[in-house]
Amino acid sequence: MARKNYTDEFRRRAVDLYESTPGATLKAIAVDLGIWGSGERFEVHESRRTDGSYQYEFAWLNGPADGTYGFAIGGGALGLEELERETRGFVSSFFEPEGIGPSDFPSFVRARRSTRG
Repeated sequence: MARKNYTDEFRRRAVDLYESTPGATLKAIAVDLGIWGSGERFEVHESRRTDGSYQYEFAWLNGPADGTYGFAIGGGALGLEELERETRGFVSSFFEPEGIGPSDFPSFVRARRSTRG
């Protein structure tokens, strides 16, 4: 398995989360660094571009295409709340009647709606 490269900023946030969570285990912190949006599970990879801006790649772990589907955004550094807001917006627009979900992944959308009501 390839070693993941994390920015110093991401590492600082991970350490801060660990130090501010009494009784935390490394496994729990690793899970906490994943992002949940609208009940969906995302893995987020943060990197720095050559111009110094941030790049965030979101893999939708319980989404269509066996977790290989997702999105990317770039710009300034984002905090946890902003990352969660991005995932909620993405999921919401995915499931909209004119969104990519119903047109490109209709069986996934039908299955998800039948299990979530």
